[in-house]
Amino acid sequence: MLRLNQLSVTPFKICTIIILSSILIACGGSGGGGSNTNTPESIGPAIPNTFSSLSYKGASSPRDETVNRYLQAIWPEVALEARCGGCHTPGDISPAFANRDDINAAYDAAESLINTSNPPQSRLVTKVAEGHNCWLTNAGTCAALMTDWVTAFANVATGTSFLNALNLQEPTPLKTVGVSKQFPELASATNFETTIYPLTEAYCASCHSEAADLRQQPFIGSADIQVAYEAARSKINLEDDDASLAAAVSRLTVRLRDESHNCWASNCATSSQDMHDAIQDFANVLTASEVNPALQISRELNIDADGQAAAGGGRVENNVIAKWDFRDSTIDSTTRTADDISGVEPAITLNLIGNVEWLVAGGVRINDGKLQASTTTSAKLYDRITGTGGEYSIEAWVVPLNVTQDGPARIVSYSGGNDRRNFTMGQTLYDYNFQARASTTDADGQPAVSTPMADEVLQATLQHVVMTYSAVEGRKIYVNGELIVDNDPEGSGNLESWDRNFALVLGDEVSNDNQWQGAIRLLAIHNVAMLEDDIKTNFDIGVGQTFYLLFSVSHLLDAPPFEVPRSYIVLAIEQFDDFGYLFNEPFFVTFDSTATIPDIPVQGMRIGVNGNEAEVGQVYGNIDTAITQALVDAGEGRQVISSLGTIIAVDQGRDTDNFFLSFDLFGDKETVRVEQTFTAPVPQASGDEQSAISIKTFDEINEALSSLTGISKTNSIVATTFSNIRQQLPVNADIQGFVAAQQLAISQLAVGYCSALTAQEVTSTNYYGSFNFSDDVATAFGLDSSSPAAGRNQIIIPLLTNLLADNLDDQPDIGTLADDATQAGLLNNLMGDLIASCDTDNSCSQSNSRVLSMVTATCSAAFGSAMMLLQ
Repeated sequence: MLRLNQLSVTPFKICTIIILSSILIACGGSGGGGSNTNTPESIGPAIPNTFSSLSYKGASSPRDETVNRYLQAIWPEVALEARCGGCHTPGDISPAFANRDDINAAYDAAESLINTSNPPQSRLVTKVAEGHNCWLTNAGTCAALMTDWVTAFANVATGTSFLNALNLQEPTPLKTVGVSKQFPELASATNFETTIYPLTEAYCASCHSEAADLRQQPFIGSADIQVAYEAARSKINLEDDDASLAAAVSRLTVRLRDESHNCWASNCATSSQDMHDAIQDFANVLTASEVNPALQISRELNIDADGQAAAGGGRVENNVIAKWDFRDSTIDSTTRTADDISGVEPAITLNLIGNVEWLVAGGVRINDGKLQASTTTSAKLYDRITGTGGEYSIEAWVVPLNVTQDGPARIVSYSGGNDRRNFTMGQTLYDYNFQARASTTDADGQPAVSTPMADEVLQATLQHVVMTYSAVEGRKIYVNGELIVDNDPEGSGNLESWDRNFALVLGDEVSNDNQWQGAIRLLAIHNVAMLEDDIKTNFDIGVGQTFYLLFSVSHLLDAPPFEVPRSYIVLAIEQFDDFGYLFNEPFFVTFDSTATIPDIPVQGMRIGVNGNEAEVGQVYGNIDTAITQALVDAGEGRQVISSLGTIIAVDQGRDTDNFFLSFDLFGDKETVRVEQTFTAPVPQASGDEQSAISIKTFDEINEALSSLTGISKTNSIVATTFSNIRQQLPVNADIQGFVAAQQLAISQLAVGYCSALTAQEVTSTNYYGSFNFSDDVATAFGLDSSSPAAGRNQIIIPLLTNLLADNLDDQPDIGTLADDATQAGLLNNLMGDLIASCDTDNSCSQSNSRVLSMVTATCSAAFGSAMMLLQ
């Protein structure tokens, strides 16, 4: 990120900042990321604006483009007095790479500290990684930021060749594929049922199972042992030959021992020892296996040990003032904090409060908690946004847990309580909400703007959400690169009403009363309203840290005519989620610039994990191509051999999973594969046949009832009922799993919708036509007339008309529903029974309340039936 238009900082200002920060801490503020308050009353005293930054004001101009790039990419970041500029200046500590008077001298001092071919190995990076003068609480974050700045400089300084642009380095040492233990299929892993599973089923199922009220992945406590086994595999380490050592570093053990997560015994040491012993017993019966010697394979690599981080990334971040990507290097599991990696001071450190988990892929999963910053550091948002034109953007990659959250539930909020805020990105069921305080809205940012309810834009999957505000165009909402909301009814305004004493919070309100559940993979705050093209760019780039794995194949090209030393097949890889790796676009490179590349045939490439070819995800198995000198030259040093990507399942976990490539043919090295033979399937007995009928799931039922009645899902009666019984509704479409308790929940929800419909019809007769809800039972249903069925038909016919589709081949005709065995007959009989019971207690002519109850009951019987549920 380049910030060239900045104010200078004097030593006097730095001292003033330190003094003011000390005063704030003494008064209860947390300074740079200490413990945060949780209630609006304890937000704290007014915070003085102490923000300052730096611009070059030296007499000498950059002598060439390289020095100019140093001035743009590195110097503004390191020359700040609070970072390196307090020491590394002339007359102080050498080298004076933070020289504020002579940029050319500053670059000369820095040149030997910068490794343009491998930025993470630059001395500027490794020094702060060792803890030297890190200006944040976590040295890893300082190193990550310094790497970004050096990389930005290196990408231009090293030219435009492909290898230089990626900063790829040959891995060393080259590792042969080793011997390792493998997870067998469950049928062969019966000891899982007697060792680990009894613990996870007994003590983890209340959260980590499909049936839990607050379901949390992984489902290691599932009642289905197959599901539990697959979920537990990535949390069990089998890498070490010593089963005890492997058990000690398994995630299931670490979670109990080091993080005190849901310990069941009198203390966590006992619980973790129980889990350790169970994993050790499980691993002891497994034998290590060697890779199939018939395979032609590459060398072996691990992401953390051998992966090379992709440089740059191309995200539009010129005006980012706060950013969190929750990478390993930017988090501290001991203090449970996540660092702001924007590089803009002061850094806003987020404190994890409650049940919040780190994601292996980078991100946080909020189960029942939040992340909150101090008001002191949060004030940077006020200073930067109100001080630079009053524009801003909230950019987030999010994964909502479900589409039933209401409130709106707070995804990201800069606020002081449930009824006052500067801005909030929220969720209400299928909608994203944007509350923004301005001269055109109230202190709560109301009225909010939201994505259209009928479009169901918000889904429980990974989505890129950007909300922008400008004084001219008001609020806009973009989802997955598309402009969804562009008509802020409140129009333009200003931010003069903003409050500087609010706190930034993720996943809840500062007052703890609007919980949101889901995952946040990345959050960035920009002090401009992002342009649509820039938003599309960031969406296209995606989220997650990408690494390159360089699989050595030189040993497969060691004989004429296929002699190409220092050769590699490179794949981009990122941790897709807790259960899979994303591999993408393999390409060939050689680091021998003198090599002449012959035509090298390549057929059938597969990805192996821990000594075995992965069972699924082998999209490169059909490759049939050739590597040629012409194509390598045309690709500026590389040749792409496939444009496809694939997902490979996590086996033992990112820190221990080792990968290799196998080939059917590479050069003159060939794997002879024995084609599998398949036995014709035996026809299933009739009792084993699967039903061709499926049922609607919980969200589909809710949507169907809303459509049938015309009542919004946000109606207070409906929303409350759905929230209360959602967990009791069907979660999958298999009719064989349907139970009576689910039908009871469906009936309750149907009553909720029909009650709301009846209440609406009392004042607006649209659904049931001219039916008069103010009449008593006798009058409404024509008991004193010659056609008593007329009143009933005014209710039954609209219900059936809405319930029955007209575009299905196999669908009852409303005209045939006339006898007592049909739906119409049953509804008619129901109304007859209700009228008869009304007569027995002499209430038919006393009021219209029985009419309302009868109509609601008939509606509920129709819409809570199988005709609604089946699909």
